[in-house]
Amino acid sequence: MSTDNIVDISKPWFPYDERELETFITSLSKKLGDHLMNRPHSYNETPVIEFKQPAEIRDQINMSIDKPTSFKELRTLIDVMDFSVKTDHPHFFNQLFAQADPVATVGEWVTAVMNASMYTFEVAPVLTCMEKDVLRIMEDSLGFLEEGKPSGNGIFCPGGSISNLLALNVARFWKFPQVKEEGMHSIPKIAFFVSELAHYSMKKSFQIMGVGTKGLYEIKADDRGVMIPSELLKSIEIAKEDGYVPCCVVCTAGTTVFGAYDPIDVFSKIARKNEMWLHVDGAWGGSVILTSDHNKLMEGVENADSITWNPHKLMGVPQQCSAMILHSRHAGLLKAAHSTAATYLFQTDKENAEYDTGDTTIQCGRKNDILKFWMMWKSIGLKGMTSRLDHVWAISRYLVHAINQRSDNFILVNDPMCTNVCFYYVPPCLREQADYKLPYNQWTEEMKQKISQVCPKIKAMMQQKGSMMCNFQAQKEYVNFWRMVIISPCLSSSDMDFVLDEIESCGKTLNL
Repeated sequence: MSTDNIVDISKPWFPYDERELETFITSLSKKLGDHLMNRPHSYNETPVIEFKQPAEIRDQINMSIDKPTSFKELRTLIDVMDFSVKTDHPHFFNQLFAQADPVATVGEWVTAVMNASMYTFEVAPVLTCMEKDVLRIMEDSLGFLEEGKPSGNGIFCPGGSISNLLALNVARFWKFPQVKEEGMHSIPKIAFFVSELAHYSMKKSFQIMGVGTKGLYEIKADDRGVMIPSELLKSIEIAKEDGYVPCCVVCTAGTTVFGAYDPIDVFSKIARKNEMWLHVDGAWGGSVILTSDHNKLMEGVENADSITWNPHKLMGVPQQCSAMILHSRHAGLLKAAHSTAATYLFQTDKENAEYDTGDTTIQCGRKNDILKFWMMWKSIGLKGMTSRLDHVWAISRYLVHAINQRSDNFILVNDPMCTNVCFYYVPPCLREQADYKLPYNQWTEEMKQKISQVCPKIKAMMQQKGSMMCNFQAQKEYVNFWRMVIISPCLSSSDMDFVLDEIESCGKTLNL
């Protein structure tokens, strides 16, 4: 009998040299700590990205894992940070996330070390209490708490798309509870109503739920991107004529591109009259509820049935951190819609079983996303969070002012509601060809075709230089325009001046 493959089980398997491992962890911790302490000041002369093509990346970093490597080499390979996009750079405006708060980032490190799953109290006793208590604060800010009703009526999910999916599934269960056991064939055709500018997770959710996209009615939005109430009323009647039963209407609090807020108060009345659930997708803009002056954009949210709210966006928590919250009048509904009562996890006779959350969601194992959020909020308090968000809104309004001051070169697409600022830049070569100061509806097709090329060409220049990352988008009747997203409170007015200066600098060389 060969002894070559006999496993020695007399001692634990541990492949590392303890001293080398300690040195590796210590040196890497220092590098990451220095990174957190120095930003954004260390980025004065640093590009947002040292852009490389895929082949160049593979030449620089040996991706092979077939043979072990030394900690010294692994420490060098961790420099993948140097070749990645620096999302905490003050000139990163590309997505609906940016620089993460340093205290929350430390919380993410602690989270990784703890390696806890959130499905039961017994394996995450502090964290399950913490999640319920933070959810209660969020519920209170939304007006979701009713006297005598339990709080903590929500769940943290892996992103806004899953949060929306859970909410829509609860809405269907609320309307037709038999669907859980008997399936879609047991209920009539149901209709959901969303803005034409709603997040694409809505369509994905309907596909996953088996409702189908034919049961999705997209409602027209106005020039600012706000869903039009009269159009919803028309679509409800059309849906009924088509043989559908209205089930749920979704308002968006901060659309992805324009940052538009639907009038929640108006739509809540329509939903109630038609016996529909009202969900608010506030993944992007829901944090406005904590601002001093702009929270009126969420007027009527206390009448909604559920909301998606992503602290990893405007609140600056590291990805991911997304909450789906039900109004307290629906206490117990989240569990009723999703519970399967798996006895190996959710024994009802064990201590503190009421704190178990795993049976309220479609997940089993669930990452701890609450500690980093709590640590950040705890460190600055409610007033600090309001101050952070007020600063971000003020920076976005300064950018609007700066664009208006340079009206020869820049044109606002619309008056922003959230911190998305959408605008056109007209380079010298196009100003010589046509009058882009005319209202957009008077632009010729040739003018639109020409200006639609400006953003992609300038973005490519900035990406190659690493000077800035900013997104562009076409929306409704508008061809490609810049969509600046202001998130980081570390920004100042000079950063906004830089944005416009850099676009102008690149645009001078264009020849269209």
